[in-house]
Amino acid sequence: MLTEARQTHDHAWMKSIEHDYAGEFENARAQLDFDLGKTKIPPGLREDFMQRKRASRQQRQHHEYFGDAAATVSKPRRSRWRVIGLWFLFGGGALMGLYGMIVVGRRKVLNSEIDSPTTFRGYKLMKKERVSSTASIFHLNPMFGKDTQSAINNLAARGLSSFELKQPQIQVVRAYTPLPENQPSDETGLRFLVRHEPNGEVSSWLHRLPLNSQIEMRGPQVEVSISEGTQRMIFLAGGTGIAPALQAASLLLRPPGSPAAPEEGLANAKTIHILWACRRREDCEGGVSDLKPASLAGRLGWFGPSRTPGKVNQGLIVQELEAFKTRFPGQVSVSYFVDEESTFITEDSIRETFKRITPAPLSTSAASTPQTPSSTPVSWPQDRNSSAPPTQVFVSGPDGFVGALAGPKVWAGGREEQGPLRGILGKLLLHDKSFKEQVGQVGVYKI
Repeated sequence: MLTEARQTHDHAWMKSIEHDYAGEFENARAQLDFDLGKTKIPPGLREDFMQRKRASRQQRQHHEYFGDAAATVSKPRRSRWRVIGLWFLFGGGALMGLYGMIVVGRRKVLNSEIDSPTTFRGYKLMKKERVSSTASIFHLNPMFGKDTQSAINNLAARGLSSFELKQPQIQVVRAYTPLPENQPSDETGLRFLVRHEPNGEVSSWLHRLPLNSQIEMRGPQVEVSISEGTQRMIFLAGGTGIAPALQAASLLLRPPGSPAAPEEGLANAKTIHILWACRRREDCEGGVSDLKPASLAGRLGWFGPSRTPGKVNQGLIVQELEAFKTRFPGQVSVSYFVDEESTFITEDSIRETFKRITPAPLSTSAASTPQTPSSTPVSWPQDRNSSAPPTQVFVSGPDGFVGALAGPKVWAGGREEQGPLRGILGKLLLHDKSFKEQVGQVGVYKI
């Protein structure tokens, strides 16, 4: 009986415990079944399970992708600096290559522009020298390098040439002849003698410009070359037309690649006589005509020594003319004519000049007609041959001046042409038989 009672008591006790802890046992059993893969996540443990699962996944991914802590710190940093270094290396090389292409390309462009003088280039106004109350010499330096300017000067030295200056506000251009290099000056750039015309758009603008202003200019445009066969030249210049006369003297007496005038045998050397007509004495201040009688010609040349007294009160252009005579003694002579002093270039003065420069009368068999005016401007290069007239006459100055001496230039086909030979020179060289026999063949060109 006792045993039976104990069994009944134990059974009741187990039932009470099972009842009391039924909830906990159920959770434990469910956890065990889940661990064995027999059931789904219990609702009570879903949130806790998901948190542990996410934490585990993050740890596993961190280890797989980044490894241990040391690798995580060092490897990305080394890779980053390696990439930065490569960018600097290849980027710097690319920039240097681009810079070289730009420099070489710019040099090629400048060289092509020199060969085609139609491109405007920038120049800086460095200095203005007053010649008179109405004229000044403008010094312009290139803004693109001395080598390019040297090439331009070499091109301009091929013949009488001019440059076109542009007035930017109204887009008007005017052609001006540069003065020759002022030896022994070391200055670079170009010099222009410009008269201030009250109604001239470009000249008025130029004279108003302050120093260091930028000026756009293109050229040179070579108008005519001087033949190697030219032995004697007469240049009739009016006003600022003296600039082409100085350029012609430089080309005739110092042709490119040729030595300066010899020290002896000047009777066979090339010569030039300039007749310069000015409005006022201030334009040619200090200038004295130095043509001497033929009896004084000899070792000093056809023109004899200058009678210009020293360099006191000499204008800038007169000083340059005197410098030419000093460098080429006996080969350069100048006669001055001033309107306000009632002295003018006349038929008699031209006759006298031809008479003094002509070494001896030529036979009538020699062609005694002037150069036939060309229907197109003479340009470089042109054929140079021994049959070129040994005496050349150039006329440069205002339209009225040129027309009175050699006939006006004409417009044809949209450009300015030489036109027929008329005026004083036309009368002498075309219709005066005795004069033609005296001077022989003569070439005439209007600037």
